[in-house]
Amino acid sequence: MRVLKLRLYQDLVCYRKPMSFKAGETYPLPPPSTINGFLHNALGAKEYIPMTFSIQGTYTSITNNLQRLYKFGSVRKDKGKIRNYWAVIGNTAINPGVYYANLLVEVSLIIHVKASEDVLMQLSEVLLFPREYLSLGRREDIVRIDEVSLVSLQEREDRRNGIPLRYPAYVPKQYALDNDLHGINYRLNSYYEIKGGFKKWEQVEMLYVESGKVYSKVFVDEQGDLVFWHK
Repeated sequence: MRVLKLRLYQDLVCYRKPMSFKAGETYPLPPPSTINGFLHNALGAKEYIPMTFSIQGTYTSITNNLQRLYKFGSVRKDKGKIRNYWAVIGNTAINPGVYYANLLVEVSLIIHVKASEDVLMQLSEVLLFPREYLSLGRREDIVRIDEVSLVSLQEREDRRNGIPLRYPAYVPKQYALDNDLHGINYRLNSYYEIKGGFKKWEQVEMLYVESGKVYSKVFVDEQGDLVFWHK
């Protein structure tokens, strides 16, 4: 099996958790939906292209950044007065405030992408020669492409000594439990479909695992990096 392997680097980045409102909390690694959006944007895709990802990587520390936040809502009037809003445009009120965004520092990622051969070749081209600067996470989270290569995978198994994890990774929940791996449980967005005018997300159960050994069958690439497909 041939897949695309990416090595990416970012100085500062926030992979924002969608339900964090009082502070911009970040995932320790980009979720599949973020990788999906990144690659589809690089391709200039107008429709969903089936892909599967393995996501792993490291960061050196976490810091905070103070940002201005604008909340938009309907104007509430009381005797002709507008309350609890700083500015009003038409019938929409803007309520500015500030909040802290968590930022990961010096992020190094290893992403494996499984898709059709044609898609992998197109991705290789657009990532090596992008039409504009690429970002992963927020629009301002610029990403540096350190490696784009096609690699072969082999299935390995070591039920006696186990195969060690080299980097923190998202591991499918059931697979992690079967191998007695411990980590943080996440339900991560993968991709969405528009139904009834709303986004309906497909979600996957993953564990963020920092260390451990794998005893079951696992895919390994030519450089010895383990691969855990998100679905």
